[in-house]
Amino acid sequence: MDTQQRLVHCEHGHRAITRSEVDGRVHLLVGRFEGKRLNSPNDLIVARDGAIWFTDPPFGLRKPSPGPQELDHHGVYRLPPDGGALQCMVNLDHPNGLAFSPDERVLYVSQTPEGGPGAPEITALDWHDGALHNRRRFAVVPEGLPDGFCVDRQGWLWSSSGAGVCVFDSGGHLLGLVPTPHTASNCTFDLVQRRLFITGGSTLWLLDLQR
Repeated sequence: MDTQQRLVHCEHGHRAITRSEVDGRVHLLVGRFEGKRLNSPNDLIVARDGAIWFTDPPFGLRKPSPGPQELDHHGVYRLPPDGGALQCMVNLDHPNGLAFSPDERVLYVSQTPEGGPGAPEITALDWHDGALHNRRRFAVVPEGLPDGFCVDRQGWLWSSSGAGVCVFDSGGHLLGLVPTPHTASNCTFDLVQRRLFITGGSTLWLLDLQR
């Protein structure tokens, strides 16, 4: 949801970021970078200033809508709130999920490469002065891939994995695991962070955090 409570979408098939208006119309926000089609936007967040940040790996170029890759990189992008030009903030190896720390000074991005020398990890980057700095490994999940994730008010990062949802403190230390019957793909909190919603395949789980 953006700052006006409109739903913003990553679309693999259309290779674009779109927004659902309150009257039901779907509005194209961006589909190209420097004249070339995006790969297949995968995950996004809306910062407090209204900027839309999203990852653009090539997963959707293979399915459901195979197509040629026009860009020679896999970027993490920022779409300014004033409608300015799309900005490529960093290039990563198959960037996937992303989230900010509570103060929005640290951006977390999962990298989920397919083959090659790279290993799946959650990467941290400092955000200040209009750029990302100090790229570093933040955490590695014990099983499977870190797909989607979210960050709570105290700065703990809750990441999907092959075993369930892994919980890391702000230093990247594993605090615990919320096991799921099969691989978790994403998770998010309700508005007051009393419940955690977890997706996996065709399943949606609900965890009551007050118990």
